[in-house]
Amino acid sequence: MFVSVAAGVVSTALGTSNQLSNILQVQAGSPATALAAHEDELAAVIRGEAGRELRARLAADQRMIRAGFQRFMARRQSNAQGVNGFVPFDITGTARYRNGSFRTNGDFFALSTVGGKQWHRVAFGDFDLLNDSLGNSSGYLTARLAYETQFSQDVMLGYYIGADIGKAKVGGTFNGTQNSVGLSFGGYFNRIYNDKLIVSGFASLGQRQHDFDASNTTLAVSSDYRTATGRVGGSVTGLIERGNITIAPELAFNVARTNVHSIPISGTAYGLTNNNLSLDVGGVDLASISFTPHVKLRVADHVMPGYRSSFSIGPKMSCEAARASSLSKDCGTGGVGDDNDLQRWCHRFSSGTGARGNWGHKAPISKALVSASVLERNI
Repeated sequence: MFVSVAAGVVSTALGTSNQLSNILQVQAGSPATALAAHEDELAAVIRGEAGRELRARLAADQRMIRAGFQRFMARRQSNAQGVNGFVPFDITGTARYRNGSFRTNGDFFALSTVGGKQWHRVAFGDFDLLNDSLGNSSGYLTARLAYETQFSQDVMLGYYIGADIGKAKVGGTFNGTQNSVGLSFGGYFNRIYNDKLIVSGFASLGQRQHDFDASNTTLAVSSDYRTATGRVGGSVTGLIERGNITIAPELAFNVARTNVHSIPISGTAYGLTNNNLSLDVGGVDLASISFTPHVKLRVADHVMPGYRSSFSIGPKMSCEAARASSLSKDCGTGGVGDDNDLQRWCHRFSSGTGARGNWGHKAPISKALVSASVLERNI
């Protein structure tokens, strides 16, 4: 709004008229101006949650292909022995707390055969709960139905369809919640060369629907929007056996992208509401490469015949690049433990060094370095 006084409108007692006044500009606050003032912070909140979702989905893909390889190896052995391919429902999980951040995750699994044992139907999924010191918390539950076939003695192929739900609480400059549901599909494979080299890979596509609500002291926003995600990854692992020691160096990579682009916004500020706003968020890219030399030692158990104990260690070196509004590169070291078998229990000891980018702040790596398992049955 502009206010001014025209020339000659007011005169003094002596008859002197006023000159044209300066122009006074008064700007009234609105949802549009409030959004323009906070669009960078709001876009960073949405990209941050998109990054956490992308990491959770990548972790689910990696667990899927790792579990598929374990089933492939078990199937090769059971086919030779004529064992029935059926596994009842099973659930496992872990929890850890470090530097104000809490995380628990796990998976569930069931297996049956179809089509005269030519195909295996696998129902599996996982859950992932995260909480950090900034007040952000996220929970994701994924369920997938896959069909796998042993294309040959050395090749396993699989495809899946999946659904997942997520709920997140965001904190920082904006506080609020985001609920999401998604559908995805993809395929994966495992190939063994001369029992010495393993090549694995996966590709996944997905769509998600988001319901986002957040506010600060000035602006409250809500949005219903969709995102599209593409993920590709693979690994090459060698097998070197020396008596009771198995060395398996693994080189792995992952590339993923989530497209958010421009989303519709309904904003409320200064007592006014505007339902026709928009915010350009862009997208999130993630790429990583890692090297893990797994070492496993098997020891015969003389107390319980038919069983053996094992000890494994896997120091992990990884490098990750994440691109949202700017490129963030991060390299570090950590470790992973062995989780090959379903019917066993493990003690895990966590340690690690370095840092991993976490969409706006740094958090130390928390990985299991050492895994000791007992009662691993000889079959």
